[in-house]
Amino acid sequence: MHKVILLLMVSQAVFSANLGNYGDLFPVIEIDIREIIAQRLKAMEITGELAAHQQESIERISQHAIRPAPLNLPTTNQPTVFYIDPSITVQKDIVTPNGLVVARAGQIINPFTRVNYRKSLIFFNADDPRQIKWIKSHYYPRRKLILTGGNIKDMAEQLGRIYLAI
Repeated sequence: MHKVILLLMVSQAVFSANLGNYGDLFPVIEIDIREIIAQRLKAMEITGELAAHQQESIERISQHAIRPAPLNLPTTNQPTVFYIDPSITVQKDIVTPNGLVVARAGQIINPFTRVNYRKSLIFFNADDPRQIKWIKSHYYPRRKLILTGGNIKDMAEQLGRIYLAI
């Protein structure tokens, strides 16, 4: 039965024709937005406004890269140590594509049992001379300096590798 219906559908000739236009037609009178933008950029280029805008953007971005917005964290007179437990409980079995079971459901996994993180994280604001003095007088062989405010370029020249707190 399905074959008969399919055969009838395929055997029918399909014709199409242009039925013309119905209703009023109006020309598009809006200017293409791309043309407006191109004209505005051309006018800015001629007047020098485009070059000035580009230079201002470059300076603003450069300044932000050298001196990012500060986090304004409060200072402390006593070092604070935070202990964390990054353990997770596996919700369902984790299996590799070739069938190797990595972890079973319900298993508690602590990544620090496999990888040790032995660096001290020192957050500081380079705009505070007391903090710079403290960092220079307290050298830790395994430290990670994290800038919360100030000039990253100057600090990198004085202290070596600096990370940004963002």
